[in-house]
Amino acid sequence: MCPYTYYTVMRTSKDPRQLRYRMVLSVERVGIKQTSGDFRASRNTVRKWYHRWRRHGYRGLEERSRRPKHSPNAVPDDERRALVKLKGRYKRMGADQIKIKEHLTRSARTMRKVWRQEGISRRRRKKPQTKQNLREVKSRWRLLQQIAEDTKDLCDIPEYYPQMKALGLPTIQYTARDVTSGLLFMGFAQERSLTYTTLFADYINRTLEACGADLSHTTRQTDNGSEYIGSPMAKRTSAYTTTVESLPGQTHSTIPPGAYTYQADVETVHNLVEMEFYELETFADREDFLRKARTYQLFFNLLRPNTYKEGKTPWQLAKQKVPTLSIKTAMIPPVFIEDLMENQLEKNPRRGHDVPSTPFIITPLYFCGSTRLRMRFRGQGCALTSPIDEADRLGYALRQSRCVPALNGPSASAGGSSAVVTWGTKNRGLENREIENHGGIADTQASPVEVRPVVDSAGGRDLCCDPLPASGKGLLGDRQCR
Repeated sequence: MCPYTYYTVMRTSKDPRQLRYRMVLSVERVGIKQTSGDFRASRNTVRKWYHRWRRHGYRGLEERSRRPKHSPNAVPDDERRALVKLKGRYKRMGADQIKIKEHLTRSARTMRKVWRQEGISRRRRKKPQTKQNLREVKSRWRLLQQIAEDTKDLCDIPEYYPQMKALGLPTIQYTARDVTSGLLFMGFAQERSLTYTTLFADYINRTLEACGADLSHTTRQTDNGSEYIGSPMAKRTSAYTTTVESLPGQTHSTIPPGAYTYQADVETVHNLVEMEFYELETFADREDFLRKARTYQLFFNLLRPNTYKEGKTPWQLAKQKVPTLSIKTAMIPPVFIEDLMENQLEKNPRRGHDVPSTPFIITPLYFCGSTRLRMRFRGQGCALTSPIDEADRLGYALRQSRCVPALNGPSASAGGSSAVVTWGTKNRGLENREIENHGGIADTQASPVEVRPVVDSAGGRDLCCDPLPASGKGLLGDRQCR
């Protein structure tokens, strides 16, 4: 008699058919009763395999599938195709976030099962072993006790790069995130610089204070990039540090060199924004980009639950810590930091001896025939009162266009040359005015140039410089175009 039961032997056997074959041969030799005792199996089990062997032979000794012929809870084929299509659309997003965005009723587990059966689920990269999980420690912090800030380069996103080049969209994202609640604040610019981080820090300070947030015990944590600390050899604190610590009680701290895990909260949100925003959205122009960025930020702060933070939204966590907090704190809009710079220049027009605060060159320009120089203008219109202000503003627009607007010509005396300016935007418009030569223009050969805004096919605003008609020759006489 076998010392082990039939089911124990079946679980450990590599080929159960051999044991069953011996069982049915024993039945023909000694009968069902004796065989059930020898193999320590029930009579029904012995009888089942004997009858299957009689009908189908050796193939009848294989295990049959126990899958039901009808499953009322199975995912229909059309729904399976829809789930596969959604996965192709959202690419790197997980089942939980796709379910939230599309308001699906299927569980995330079922969605992952369908994707796995269809062979389109991506294998997760094995995460490094966490030496110290600070989730519980961070959850006990006060609201806005620590704000992590960093910048993200947008040039390496394949889906976003063509739109960025065609429409002049931002290349750098400035991010600030509250560590304990996850509240997200964003700004955008065309370059990474200390000036822009300082303006963004001042913008966050002013808007949070206006919403009634307490920043008296806040630490603004950044890395050691030059956009935050300035020159590593500087003997004074950077402008960013000065701006942050201008509020009583608020301090600026930097992470140790190479300690990338210290910025895990802001680096995590950079990956989420790339998956859920930049890889999915298309934009018509810069204004459309800013509108969609604000919509995503509202979704992130008010509606998107964070599975790492108790499955709650950042606003729910913030409200839980400060019940009297205004919802406006979670609705601070993202900004183009160039606009903050422009507003700063308009509020503080530092100049003296009739010299503009921002240098500008609008002449001489190399034109030939009807050639035009197109320049992107990213600012907003405003009413300017004096010729100096208009020239100042025009020079700022030319410098911000990131093209080569002018080349110095031969020195000559200024004979009262002027430039006719037509300044019109969607917000305000100005009549044609003459800007007399001032400062650097008086030392070069000044030639008439018309500067006027044009709306391109994508809806963006440009400044186009066209030569005004000259007497029989081009703008520079006999000089050839370059």
